[in-house]
Amino acid sequence: QCPVMSLPFAMKTSLSSVPCDIPYLNVEPAWVAKWSARLGPRTRPRIGFAWSTTTAGENRSLPLTRLTPLFALPLEWICLQKDISENDCVELDKLTRVRRFDTQIVDFSDTAALAQLCDLVISIDTAVAHVAGALGKPLWVVLPFASEWRWLIDRSDSPWYATARLFRTTAAGDWSGTIHRVEQQLKARMRPGSPNKPAAT
Repeated sequence: QCPVMSLPFAMKTSLSSVPCDIPYLNVEPAWVAKWSARLGPRTRPRIGFAWSTTTAGENRSLPLTRLTPLFALPLEWICLQKDISENDCVELDKLTRVRRFDTQIVDFSDTAALAQLCDLVISIDTAVAHVAGALGKPLWVVLPFASEWRWLIDRSDSPWYATARLFRTTAAGDWSGTIHRVEQQLKARMRPGSPNKPAAT
């Protein structure tokens, strides 16, 4: 027997041997078709996002209002969270560019299908980030000051997900600088001629 968190030690896992064969999850075509019909024609680049978790405390969650500068950008924002607080529901109702499907998301098959239809997923350290990473989707992970061990330290990439980029918070509880960096990178991604600019088709 071996505790699951001791497996990397038991298997002598190193950075060079971390498996990164992605995507290792795939979405059933029927699920993609269902959600594609619900989303309708794409008129702008689609950005999926998740900002809080109910299972890991406040350290991994950020206030929805911190994302306000991002929602001002001319993008189609897709909420990938199923569990949303009452206060956040009130805030979301004010955001015309955000589309909510929390009452329609039944399980992670729905979440994965929605993520698959996004051009980019921006998430805190929660299950949504791991689903997007396993699907091989472009992924930006917003990390707290003291992030979980698997994200390592002093790096902006991840050995677990080749398509992930990490945005680290440099002071406990101070999300402003991190979100500003995300905003600037989104603007750069949207510039004409950017190699990372998704097509709005």
